[in-house]
Amino acid sequence: MASTVNIRALQEESSARAAPFTSSGLFAQNMEATPSDLEALAPEWNILCGTSPNQEPFLHPYWFIAFAKSFNAGRPVQLITIRDKTRLRGVLPLKTTGRFLGKLPTRTLRSLSNIHSCRFDFICAPEDQDPVAAAAWRCLKEREDWNAVEAIHVPRGGAFESIMKHAQNDGYLTALWPTQRSPFLLLPPPGSPPLQNCPSRYKDARKRLDKYFRKLKEHGEPTFETHIRYSEDLLTQFLELEGSGWKAQAGSAIKCNPTTTTFYREILREAAELGHLHMCSLLVSGKLVAMEMAFVVGNRCYSPKVAYDETFSHCAPGHLLARRVIEELVELGVDRYDTLGSQARHKAMWAGEERPHAHCYIFRPTLAGRARHALVSRIAPQIKRLKYSIYGDPQSLEQKQKKGKNQR
Repeated sequence: MASTVNIRALQEESSARAAPFTSSGLFAQNMEATPSDLEALAPEWNILCGTSPNQEPFLHPYWFIAFAKSFNAGRPVQLITIRDKTRLRGVLPLKTTGRFLGKLPTRTLRSLSNIHSCRFDFICAPEDQDPVAAAAWRCLKEREDWNAVEAIHVPRGGAFESIMKHAQNDGYLTALWPTQRSPFLLLPPPGSPPLQNCPSRYKDARKRLDKYFRKLKEHGEPTFETHIRYSEDLLTQFLELEGSGWKAQAGSAIKCNPTTTTFYREILREAAELGHLHMCSLLVSGKLVAMEMAFVVGNRCYSPKVAYDETFSHCAPGHLLARRVIEELVELGVDRYDTLGSQARHKAMWAGEERPHAHCYIFRPTLAGRARHALVSRIAPQIKRLKYSIYGDPQSLEQKQKKGKNQR
């Protein structure tokens, strides 16, 4: 039976174990962890994140620590770790909830993530994926406190699908619910035309940016800045800009929610410490008009948030900033610009490739589990198709966009 232990105790006692949990020589453990416990595990976890595809910032410990201190504050993290006799081999951070699919009641183990996490996956080295995933599944299977396991916004082909494969082999029910199609741009090598890989269908729109830049200069002298160090003033500037327009009116701006503000404060601070932070600004005579929150990790840039001053929307400040960011990334030798989130026209102007994601589900093979599986795999997709046939697919580039949607 998998046990619940404290992380520090696990680190101290791991060398004393005589028998492995699995035939491959791996030890798998369930743990109820606090943010302090995650911080104690961070040095080993960061080493695990040094290998692709684990280098993404969303899989680093600081991202989950920030989540634990904010969105999961006051509740334990349900952490599964997999080790051999010398090192950490896999990490699966989860939380308990009474619902799945956002609304339906059932005991659920859900990924320690939400929409602000951008994406989630099981963290393990690619060469170890199958045996480590098998050990993680064995740990999940032995727990009796769940009827559904839900991992949200997992990239297709991600390591969590290996856990699902082992669950399916044991007769459990699995399902994928397609979600966001995240646009990204493959950047050319330094010295190449920076925009040469951008979608050709928007070439004329990108050319018109020169006209918008001239319009912007009528308001003052434009300058671009890059920030790699964290300060409270930097965060405040971004929050005020992001919360100055329609997001504030809709209540979806970061500063509208103290919990969300705490989350971003934590990740920006820690990202700067690790050298991941890469925030870019567009100013006009010293006035901030556009700002991008981004992270450069493993020679790739990830951009979860962009904000702009809507009073300058006639000058396309978000697009002007995006063009400058791409030019700078090419100069730095970064090979991918990932705009994250769902597909949208303002992203498609720059990024022509897509990375599909899905919510991943595992259900027990009970009568209730089969009903939940049928809901996710058959009934809900039919309702979704009907909805899209009436209102359109929100990620379709052909769909009519709301006024101002094409401005970043």
